[in-house]
Amino acid sequence: MRPNELRNFFKKYSEVLKDRYNVTDLNVNDWKYANNTYYLEDGWPLYSLTFEYDCVSLNNEDGSTITTFEWSNKLNKLMNFIHDNNDELYKIFPYFTSNIDEWELHEPNTWVANGGWELIQFCKNNVVAIMLYDDSIPEGFPEFITTIEWSDSDE
Repeated sequence: MRPNELRNFFKKYSEVLKDRYNVTDLNVNDWKYANNTYYLEDGWPLYSLTFEYDCVSLNNEDGSTITTFEWSNKLNKLMNFIHDNNDELYKIFPYFTSNIDEWELHEPNTWVANGGWELIQFCKNNVVAIMLYDDSIPEGFPEFITTIEWSDSDE
């Protein structure tokens, strides 16, 4: 079990879960974990959430899938990074967006937001590069701003 995965999933999909599927118990501590699946042990056992390679399945009590949600380890990693470094990122980017729906995976390890102006790139050895597109730089290459040493607690 990756500790922040369920919290991050609820953060991204809480409104849909509540409004469309009537999943109202979104307290991470109430959910138990076994075999890639979270379920409510002492509550209404109607739903379970199964984390798979690139999605999360919402299942009903007989285990059949009701729907799936887009999800990935890379998205979870970005959410953990933003959560852990939010204050510092706001100092670097005055208009930084922590709204995960505004971030897109641009390359295998690079996320972009605000129309591509802000970049977060996960590098080797627990280094994360922070970059910014600047119109004054020729060829459209991003400007390197800084690096942040960071290790994902969920890995």
